[in-house]
Amino acid sequence: MRTRVAVAALLVILAAPAGAQSPSASSGREGGARVLQLSPDGFSLAQVDNHVIHIWDVAHGKERSKVKSGDAPIDAIMFSPDSSVLLAISSTTVRLWDAATGAERPDLGSGRHASAAAFSPDGGQMALTHGASTSVWELAARREAIILRDPQGIEATSVIFSLDGQTLIVGGADKSVRLWDYKTGRLTQVLGGNRGF
Repeated sequence: MRTRVAVAALLVILAAPAGAQSPSASSGREGGARVLQLSPDGFSLAQVDNHVIHIWDVAHGKERSKVKSGDAPIDAIMFSPDSSVLLAISSTTVRLWDAATGAERPDLGSGRHASAAAFSPDGGQMALTHGASTSVWELAARREAIILRDPQGIEATSVIFSLDGQTLIVGGADKSVRLWDYKTGRLTQVLGGNRGF
């Protein structure tokens, strides 16, 4: 209950109009924070302001760290399932940080970028979409395990793992949903959109 109250109070602070004063937090960009993401354990809150991510300690309402993600505005952020890693994607970069300290994790190689991303339920894999391809990474080894290419060249716009971690579900620009056995690279089902394989 105390954590919920702390989250609510912190969100009020972050959404305050530009110029509002607070002893422990700033209001972000004009009109409020651009993107907010609460960690699964409820202890950390990430706030995006253009190129900068503020990581807040929810319980104490204080900024724990601040990190910068390249030169392009950040499009999306997410925490890993165990709340230990913060991921940010933009049109030019994919970056990972230690959520507790703000220290940057080793990158995935130069030139990596994505339109959408997802962690597997156990946090061991990460999926990144770009164009008509979706790549799955083994995070511990920092290794690209497989690239799934849509047979019709449909752009991937969203991605998520199934709850059991066995299937990768990719949303397409044609409003279809494609289900992949990502360990074998086999497209197993297409829902909606153009159903042709």
